Amino acid sequence: MSISELEIKWLNFVRRLRVVGVLLIFVIIPFLGFV
Repeated sequence: MSISELEIKWLNFVRRLRVVGVLLIFVIIPFLGFV
């Protein structure tokens, strides 16, 4: 596996992790505000 492939997989993983984190924040903050 070349380094470029590893970098692409890592960037995709980081991007997905960031999207999930933002969604969790948007779900948790209104939930805490509601409770």
